[in-house]
Amino acid sequence: MKASLVDATRMGLLPPQAVTAAALFFVMIALTMLAAGCGAPPSIEDVKSLQQQRRFEESIEPLRRLLQEEGGRDNPEVLYLYGRALSTTGRHTPALWAFRKAMEDPLYKGRAAVEIAAGGLRSMNYPLAIEGANQAIEVDPEMPGAYAIRAMALINSRQDYDKALEDADRVLELKPEDSSGLVARALALLALERVEEAGEAIEIAAEHFELVDMGLGHDAGRYCAIRGKFAFEKGEPERAEEIYLECLERHPGHDVLVSEIVTLLDDKGEIDRSNEIIEAALDSNPRNQAIRVALARRFDVIGRADQAEALLGEATKFEQPKLAARAFWDLAAFQISHGKTEEGLASFEKTIEIRGERDPELLFAYGDALAVAGKVDEVLALAERMGSEPHKEMIRGRAYFEQGDYAEALEHFDQGLLLWPNNFVVRYLAGISAEEIGDFSRAIDEYRYSMRDGASGTDSRLRLARLYFAEEEYGQALTVLRHDYQKTPPEFEEALLELALMDRLGQTEGSVPGHLSHFAPSPEFRTRASLIFIEGARHRGGDAVAAEMILESSTLDLSLPENLPILKSLVLALLASNQPEFARSQLAETLEANPSSAGLRGLEGLVLAELGEASAAKLAYDRALELDAEEPMALEALADAHVQSGDIDSAVQIYERLAEIQPRDVSALLAAADALSEASRVDESAALLRAVLEREPYHSGAALRLARLEAEAGRAEAARILAVRAARFGGGPEAKDFLREQMALDAG
Repeated sequence: MKASLVDATRMGLLPPQAVTAAALFFVMIALTMLAAGCGAPPSIEDVKSLQQQRRFEESIEPLRRLLQEEGGRDNPEVLYLYGRALSTTGRHTPALWAFRKAMEDPLYKGRAAVEIAAGGLRSMNYPLAIEGANQAIEVDPEMPGAYAIRAMALINSRQDYDKALEDADRVLELKPEDSSGLVARALALLALERVEEAGEAIEIAAEHFELVDMGLGHDAGRYCAIRGKFAFEKGEPERAEEIYLECLERHPGHDVLVSEIVTLLDDKGEIDRSNEIIEAALDSNPRNQAIRVALARRFDVIGRADQAEALLGEATKFEQPKLAARAFWDLAAFQISHGKTEEGLASFEKTIEIRGERDPELLFAYGDALAVAGKVDEVLALAERMGSEPHKEMIRGRAYFEQGDYAEALEHFDQGLLLWPNNFVVRYLAGISAEEIGDFSRAIDEYRYSMRDGASGTDSRLRLARLYFAEEEYGQALTVLRHDYQKTPPEFEEALLELALMDRLGQTEGSVPGHLSHFAPSPEFRTRASLIFIEGARHRGGDAVAAEMILESSTLDLSLPENLPILKSLVLALLASNQPEFARSQLAETLEANPSSAGLRGLEGLVLAELGEASAAKLAYDRALELDAEEPMALEALADAHVQSGDIDSAVQIYERLAEIQPRDVSALLAAADALSEASRVDESAALLRAVLEREPYHSGAALRLARLEAEAGRAEAARILAVRAARFGGGPEAKDFLREQMALDAG
């Protein structure tokens, strides 16, 4: 499946908005870009004045100009201020270069290290926060802020609660009644299950914020929520809910409070109430784009995509250019991710019209959208307008990636990585490219490297988990899928894969766990979740066990149209376990109640064919196609009939239509490939097998078929690569034998 790099802003612990297969190429320090603007060069004093007024965004461009001056890149003060401006405005990764460069000067080592730590904590990159805090403490063992950051990072990463408590006590020793120290101490005690002490510490912290720090608004709200969290941890969810709601009255629209109560209500299955709370938070603070995007994401998950898009569109009407541009960007990301490519391009162009072309992050996102639209020439032209070689190589690689020339794409990505080795998005794309050319070991390394920045930037987490699932490494896959879980809860497909993994590991008991329950309002999720449980039963005990599981369910009404896929699964399980008459009887009652259901007529044809009643089966299939010309089972039977009569072209045409109707099912493409291969139309068969592997990279059967075709055509290297893929992902003895043959030929 082709990847897109478009993303949108995420919000704390709330479910994130829709993203595509990958995020934006994350922006590199644009040191080689031409300085914009004119007039007298800025001064350090001008920059300091801007930052003292917390106008960090405005300070970025003057700092870039200062960096372009002779000696600017070696000036620790300029570097420190530049890193601070980037980090404070949310650009934590590019800020690292500036801070680390500034740390080379002993006078700035401690200050820059604590800024790195603070940025790591803000971005939930807890290892980075701990590393920065350690360096700051090494420079100055009496820096309370560094201890406070390390304490919170240790708590949030669940690494060492005793050490976190020790750090919190050190903060309060250096600075009695320090806000962050009080809170860290309360949370550490809570994590250590020292309940009475934690309760006392929480009350002290809450009183401190209400009586002393009322001017700190956001922090006061955040720590007001601690009392609710404490009640929840004590096993008093009703009291926790009361506290959260009380806190929201005093601090409406507060993101942490909203996150906490939404998580609580989601776990209780009260999805509508959760949505109402987020809507109220947005009403109280309509300019909070993170809350808006989070709500849009929730609407999208439950099948209200039009409402989600409209919600994002509302923010584009803000008069302030900065807010409107951000809103157009988020809207563009949503539109691209939902296949509305031209609309997404128009929204990106509106963003560029407002912001100009000085923001490389924006240009990368726009270039990605152009690639998704297949406008490769425009992507390459955009690359020429970029000011640095890494940027050019990355966008060129993206163009070749979209064309499917993965080897060429890898060459350009490798050039970009030489200049910018820690770019996590290029690592991700290199991983996909490596997969496509059969280098799965490199793909795993690249995905893991990409995940170091967290799970929000790309779908490396999902792709790597799927790879391990295909290898039946279920525990490893689940560990990968839960990486960065606190910051980035699962997307729709991740939630389904997590459910499948938990089921394979015996952790579901046939029901959706609470932390995934906010997906339950989606009919598609409910159906696919049921099919996951059925497939798990089949995997453990065979088709008869899967059929028994369906029949014993007290919640499944197989007469409902939305449960047709489950009824089909039952029928197929009964047929596979040699119970065709039982399958007929199970189908008959539902068919009697719904005689005009094309899907049921298709199933009827399937059962009758299995019973050997060919004429009756044909009548059922014909009736299904009268009711719905695209009924899959009837179309498949028709295509099979064309194969039997030797009309391969008609059969392939129907199989390809089936593949469009059921994009997650590759069986029709495989059937078409087999028919073409039998007819000695090898090149056409190979093209369809490649299409199967693009949809399902770990399909061992398709890989083995294609490997044989490549070997017959004399392409030994391609055959060997495909044989490795087939053997690695469950191809069995046949695939392993073929691989040994190919390796022996290579050795000879």
